[in-house]
Amino acid sequence: LKIELSLSLKGEMKVQRDGKMVAIPMIATANHHFEERVIHLSTSGIPDKVARNYSKAEALFNIEGNKSERTLRKQRSLIVAQKPENSIFVYSPKGPLTREELELTGEHFDTLSIANLIPDKGPVPKEAWKVKDATVQAICNFEGLSEHTITGKVLSSENGLVTFKIEGTATGVESGASVSSTVDATGIWKEKTARITNLSWKQSDNREAGPVNPASKT
Repeated sequence: LKIELSLSLKGEMKVQRDGKMVAIPMIATANHHFEERVIHLSTSGIPDKVARNYSKAEALFNIEGNKSERTLRKQRSLIVAQKPENSIFVYSPKGPLTREELELTGEHFDTLSIANLIPDKGPVPKEAWKVKDATVQAICNFEGLSEHTITGKVLSSENGLVTFKIEGTATGVESGASVSSTVDATGIWKEKTARITNLSWKQSDNREAGPVNPASKT
């Protein structure tokens, strides 16, 4: 299975300077291209351990004009990703990862949870459905989920391609901070292969200040 991910992020962080709260603009882009092979399936039939061979893994951050770039070394292109419970754990069989490489490969969009957006892996139901709590927690990148109203519905179905929409709000905790998210996503599910082939995921986050990161809006 070949997967291509593209990320575009913009927003601001709020920090204290000279006794005043200041908004610092931030922009980030990232691209990940990899081939994925399933190693193990969960009891529900969803992959919970895969091997990934990255041909591209890069991210560029621009915070108040200060740029930083992260890339994955070729000798660490083979990555194993697995999901013990509701978290992601990644490692390279070829050797240790740097902190930047660990974040680059372990914190991108959770592709292992995409199949769970469709109840029972399809067919896509005609009636609206509520997305499972564990799926919302994983895809919204929460360490803990408080509540959510995220649901799915079919927009159209033609020539074996079902276009569906995922939308709603969710609140949770990430890195010790409270986060409120709004999701507006659309995807395409192919009936012949019973697989989601395209997904555009738009997410707006309001994050309170935590022990690790400042408050932000992205």
